[in-house]
Amino acid sequence: MAPLVHAGMSRAQAAERAIALPRRWAPVADLPAVGAWLLPFALIVVLGFSGGGYDAIVHGQAGLILWWMILVGAVVGSVSVGASRAALAAVVLLAAFAGWTALGLSWTETAERTWAEISRVLTLLGVLVLGVAAQRRVAARHTVNGTACAVVVIAGVAVLSRLRPELFGADQIATIFPGSRNRLAYPLGYWNLLGGLVVMGLPLLLAAGAGARSTALRAAAAAAVPVVALCIFLTVSRGAIGAAVVVLVLFYALAPDRLPKLALLAITALGSLLLCLAADRRDALQSNLGDALARQQGEELLGLTVLVVLGTALVVAGLALADRHAARPAWTRPPPGLAGFLAVLVLLLGLGAAAAAGGGSAVSGSWEEFKQTRDAPGTDLDDAVGRLDSVAGGGRYQFWVAATEAQDSARLTGIGPGAFEYWWARESTIDSGFVRDAHSLWLDAWAETGPIGAGLILALFGLALVGGAARALRAQDPEHRLALAAATAGVGGFVAIASLEWAWEMTVLPAAALLLTAVALAGGRERRIDVRTPETSQAPVRRVATAPLAALALASVVAVGIPTATAGDLRDSQREADAGDLPTALQRARSAAATLPDSASAQMQQALVLERSGALIDALPAAVRATEAEPTNWRTWVVRSRLEARTGREPQAVRSYARARALNPRSPIFRRP
Repeated sequence: MAPLVHAGMSRAQAAERAIALPRRWAPVADLPAVGAWLLPFALIVVLGFSGGGYDAIVHGQAGLILWWMILVGAVVGSVSVGASRAALAAVVLLAAFAGWTALGLSWTETAERTWAEISRVLTLLGVLVLGVAAQRRVAARHTVNGTACAVVVIAGVAVLSRLRPELFGADQIATIFPGSRNRLAYPLGYWNLLGGLVVMGLPLLLAAGAGARSTALRAAAAAAVPVVALCIFLTVSRGAIGAAVVVLVLFYALAPDRLPKLALLAITALGSLLLCLAADRRDALQSNLGDALARQQGEELLGLTVLVVLGTALVVAGLALADRHAARPAWTRPPPGLAGFLAVLVLLLGLGAAAAAGGGSAVSGSWEEFKQTRDAPGTDLDDAVGRLDSVAGGGRYQFWVAATEAQDSARLTGIGPGAFEYWWARESTIDSGFVRDAHSLWLDAWAETGPIGAGLILALFGLALVGGAARALRAQDPEHRLALAAATAGVGGFVAIASLEWAWEMTVLPAAALLLTAVALAGGRERRIDVRTPETSQAPVRRVATAPLAALALASVVAVGIPTATAGDLRDSQREADAGDLPTALQRARSAAATLPDSASAQMQQALVLERSGALIDALPAAVRATEAEPTNWRTWVVRSRLEARTGREPQAVRSYARARALNPRSPIFRRP
């Protein structure tokens, strides 16, 4: 048999020979495509079913795995981020943001929280690096399809948890937030961000439904859209609905050959409307009462969902077959100039109608309502449709004002990564309970990292949107343009939801957005390349080019490992203390403090374990170290005050208690009876 590649063969000839690989070699040639699909699917599913990756241990472990993969890949020369200048710029921006976050250790109010933010940002940087590297040899559609499949799995399981709750155990969200038990939150744990994640999958599914290479895949993708829409409806999330409008507008503005795709939207919208109306008419199910009537209504809606999914799949399959075997009428292919003119005309007519209907006063009134901390009187919070009548921000306006005031107190650097919770506790003007984030990625970055940090993160996602849109509009291949349009629209969905929520902290959302950013900025067309083609002349150059990446990977493993190990030891210490094994609990707490000496939680855990052991004299110094590590954390001062009182230091106890109260004056703990 003749060799597949020989020394005199050109690169083009090698690529042509690779197209005609023997059948037994086909799986080898498809491995990069499998990896490009599996990376987003596995990452999003694992993070999604681990509480969205909010927990420091979860996203830290993910970061360690990702950076070890990058380190090994950089050493062997298989991971590179230099294929696209825009993608390389995105990596540099996020790396610079990670570096600026790390510099925050020199001025932050809380080194422990700053280390946690360093770990989170580096984990997301690892996601972006691997996402960009995966675009080198495969088409963009593989990453898009892997992300879409992961979103469908999460949305499907989320809906099933409401229709058949007995399969999923107790509803922890209803226990923690009894006033929001009607809002679907599983598996992420927060309804608005669950809605935001599945919204990001909408353009991906529509792209697959319109452009997948097989009829079965088109039908399956389209059939998943009503399930995603039902998931959004059950979250009762106004922000997710607004983000859905954003992604649809972006997708159809960037997608090629829009008319048949609008037909697909109409079909899937009809199925979605049927399911949402059916859910709205089942009050016991929608309110998540958990009684016999709710279970009966859940079974009814489950049956209807299956019928709608099958019906949508059959209709879309029929359209796909007709598109492939029948000639399209000429009127379905309007010239690009006409399509653009009609779009602008519709936009102008819409703006004119809004102005004629008093749009300005309506916007002004809505803004005043948004400033309110509670929904308008008479709003039925158990009614998903009725809740849309209110645009009250639930305290977001106050969070945003506090973020700007926090930045004013430290104009260049910000108050420190992760420190907004402590600022809000002592400076807030409303009683909103526990708040850790400013509920806006941009304003939170503005408050905690100053103009430099906020500028870097804005530039990153601005580049993703502008660069992705430009690449989509320039793309000549329709399949390639469709993938780029879907990815860019998905990033737009994240930008929309991150403007209203703490989406950055729910790691699965920015991870999905950064994978789509990699597609938007570096995703290529379909290419058939033999992975065994020797490139000996370029191997040394590639190793030199990836040497900085290997160094970054090694440093990231260390930086992510420190807070992750600390959090793990603290979790083990708390578990052992609950089980009554106080010596082991103390050992774990001391191990956490040895790994991260600036951890106030590690010092506080030692104090609490020693207090339970009766060693009050030994517990007090640990509590003092905790207040020194985080002097603006009111909780550490409460424990210190208690230990000082129990050891006979009454004047010191009074001063510590006063300090705690000054740091959180609106807490119910300090209210006089």
